[in-house]
Amino acid sequence: MNTQEAEESSLSPSEGLSPSEGFTRVALLTSYPLYWRTNDRDATDHARAVHKLIQVFLDIPAASLGVSGEGKSWNWLDPQAAQQWNDEIQREFEDHAVQLQTASSESRFLDAFNKRQCMFFAPLYPQNFLAALKKHLDETLRGEQLCLDIEQILSSIDWSSCSIFWSLSLVEFADSQSCIIYNPILALWSSYPTGGYWAPPPSNDLQSQPAAVPNLSVDEASFLLQDVMWDKLERVFAKIRSFCGLGIAQPEFAKDRKAISPVFYFAQYVNPPSCPEELAAKKSDSLYPLVKTCLGSDDPFAKEVSGGVLEGDFLTLRHAQIGRGVYHPRYLIFPLRKGKMFTEQELERDLYFIANQLSYLEFSIAHESRLISTDYEPLSSRQPKWGGTLDAEVLKDSSTYKKWGQNIVF
Repeated sequence: MNTQEAEESSLSPSEGLSPSEGFTRVALLTSYPLYWRTNDRDATDHARAVHKLIQVFLDIPAASLGVSGEGKSWNWLDPQAAQQWNDEIQREFEDHAVQLQTASSESRFLDAFNKRQCMFFAPLYPQNFLAALKKHLDETLRGEQLCLDIEQILSSIDWSSCSIFWSLSLVEFADSQSCIIYNPILALWSSYPTGGYWAPPPSNDLQSQPAAVPNLSVDEASFLLQDVMWDKLERVFAKIRSFCGLGIAQPEFAKDRKAISPVFYFAQYVNPPSCPEELAAKKSDSLYPLVKTCLGSDDPFAKEVSGGVLEGDFLTLRHAQIGRGVYHPRYLIFPLRKGKMFTEQELERDLYFIANQLSYLEFSIAHESRLISTDYEPLSSRQPKWGGTLDAEVLKDSSTYKKWGQNIVF
């Protein structure tokens, strides 16, 4: 979760931008992994928290809920059906919480959980968004303070110069080292995602078509991605999620360094390059500023920046921000044009797949690193974590401690 405060600024018009330059849209994706505990109390609390979070979003005007249907398409529900579905998912997940107590394997529950996959989508209208939050969160002092914080963040954005849409893949489960991981994915868009995966397919009615959004200059794209989406709006959704009772797992390794969930910056050129070489040769004026803003590197070809083409169509750059107590992977993704243009549906599905798989992979690596780091800690430092299991005096006199505890340091 991002904790930096954004500087006040506003988007400038794209003066002199030719039709073939700039970006048609940008997007930001991130995930919020959580260990889905198997003891009855925690698992039941998690089930109720998911239900509460869904209920909050259901009351946002113009919000749509798509649930797992036949094939690969979402079944977008009307408000009454969406409410019924949310009540059903709470009962099912609470039943699973009880069954997990005696299950020989947790992984068999993944299919049951993931049958309830869903996708939220809505335009972000700040007043409507805030009004829906106050309905659910403004009943306590803590909730009232949260609404004030969110109102302050939203009011700091110049909404006359940008449009934001949000999607949330809310029921996402995987397993890592025999642990069930709950890993919802948030996507923020600068224009309506028309491919039918992250949002309902646009109506054929011309009056209901999404409004056209002007192309973005590199400065506008950078500002939207970092200052608006990451520094501000991501914080809003993280705060809501936390208030509803869903924390976030940040495995610690290498002497208390926290692994932050990766963030994926997506920028789609008006005229996409056909290969990485073309991007580097012909679009360096926009490539370098975006890499600086999104990845925190002055040079896209620096040794600490890795890259590759994923799913055959996405040039992807990665740089890990390593700071005091923090390890944070960042990705910058550009669609390529290879032979024939990809369809919006293919692009959106592939983008979801990349974000889902890489966020899970990054979390699994951090989880494993934590286990290794813990194994190599001196026994004396692990004694407080184990409570009464290890006696401090026994450790001091133990030959095992003298062999391992003093000599093995991570």
